[in-house]
Amino acid sequence: MTALPPNYVPIEACLDSDMENPPIRFAAHFPGTRPECMEDAAVFFYCFTSKAGQITREDKKAGLRGLCLCQKEMYAYDQCMEKAIKRELELKEKEKEKKSSN
Repeated sequence: MTALPPNYVPIEACLDSDMENPPIRFAAHFPGTRPECMEDAAVFFYCFTSKAGQITREDKKAGLRGLCLCQKEMYAYDQCMEKAIKRELELKEKEKEKKSSN
């Protein structure tokens, strides 16, 4: 079972929030993914697309609803992506150091 994010917002409070300052946002890496994060990404993307559909044409909170209802899945995706990006940056730094020492 996926852990609750440390900044979890209860569903009702999330959905009742002001659209000008939503309590949840996509991370900067969205919608990117890495091979090791494909499963977490697929789970989150499926959750979001299945929950974020407009109920009516005037439904302006569809995207927010998707984020609110998929917080756990987004957290798992974000955690995986943060680790993958950090690893990539560390590898690039090591390669850079290796080249400069030659």
